[in-house]
Amino acid sequence: MEQYLLDLMDFEITPKVHLKHPIIGAISFQDHQHANAVKGESYEVALFDHDGEWIVDPMEPFSDYHDGSTYETAVYNHVPIHIVNDFLWDYSL
Repeated sequence: MEQYLLDLMDFEITPKVHLKHPIIGAISFQDHQHANAVKGESYEVALFDHDGEWIVDPMEPFSDYHDGSTYETAVYNHVPIHIVNDFLWDYSL
């Protein structure tokens, strides 16, 4: 159990990137060892509205990667980097 806790502490969470999208106010994307991602290929993505609330409904262009969760912390798994990059290009502040 101790090693698991040490492993959890051994990564940095990427800060949210704020956006000019009409619904999505911020995106967080991770590729650390505990994320559902492959470093250099894909990210685990979380989306937030303009009030900072987690968006749990599937949103384009990420809906194909939605984890199916309807809980407060739905994520998008293994989103190819080029999809995140294109989205950031279109909606970054």
